[in-house]
Amino acid sequence: MDIDNFKAVNDLQGHKAGDDLLHLIAVTMKKNLRTMDTVARLGGDEFAVFMPETKLEQTRIVIDRLQKTLLEVAKNNQWPITFSAGVVCYDTPPQTAGEAIKAADELMYSAKTSGKNKILYEQRSGRRTPDKRNFILKRRNQNFRGANFFQFSQRLGGSAPNLP
Repeated sequence: MDIDNFKAVNDLQGHKAGDDLLHLIAVTMKKNLRTMDTVARLGGDEFAVFMPETKLEQTRIVIDRLQKTLLEVAKNNQWPITFSAGVVCYDTPPQTAGEAIKAADELMYSAKTSGKNKILYEQRSGRRTPDKRNFILKRRNQNFRGANFFQFSQRLGGSAPNLP
């Protein structure tokens, strides 16, 4: 998900307002998703949402509602922004997370170039074979047991306006 016209907030209201906007967007996204879902800031004004075990129809309902909520937050804070997104649902996982992010990114850019404030959805099949998937699951479990998995986070600073 990309924040359309984010630069205008920084230019017109200052970088603190831009930081507050990013913080409030992240908080709003987290509050409107399940605990099993993951929100990540990819950089700048782009966010990714990982929603495991969710069909396209369910995803569409959640993401459409999330966009509506984010637009209300923007309006309440007088931020001249909208949101464009590319959403890709896989019936089987892709070979890499990068493949999924690239596919969603391509859809998001199509949404932006066709007028912004749009969400484009697509259903895809991953390319994993059952044997490779089992190998990856075993390797993941080994990494968790061997403490080879690290999660990094960044504390968001500044005070953000209250949610609606």
